[in-house]
Amino acid sequence: MVHFAYGLLLMPAVRELMAARMPAQGLWIWLMPVLFVMSHSVIYELVEWVAAEVFGGDLGVAYLGTQGDEWDAQKDMALAAAGAVCGLLLTELRGAVTGKG
Repeated sequence: MVHFAYGLLLMPAVRELMAARMPAQGLWIWLMPVLFVMSHSVIYELVEWVAAEVFGGDLGVAYLGTQGDEWDAQKDMALAAAGAVCGLLLTELRGAVTGKG
């Protein structure tokens, strides 16, 4: 739930930042904010993995919190991407309704 919420709640700020700093055209208007959130999700999972390697053994496994699921990192990143897509859609819908596209 936290990973989905990360993508969902971060998207309005990311969309505004992208529009102000690097105005895109065409499909990139939609892709860049989502890819931005997805890249942060990947970086977080890599940092988490490195920390687990440094701690090692049972402490590293406990830190990861995968509960034996070898696909936990991929699921976390997919949830963040899904939240980002939902957040982007909601942001764009809000902009269309209020006229602040």
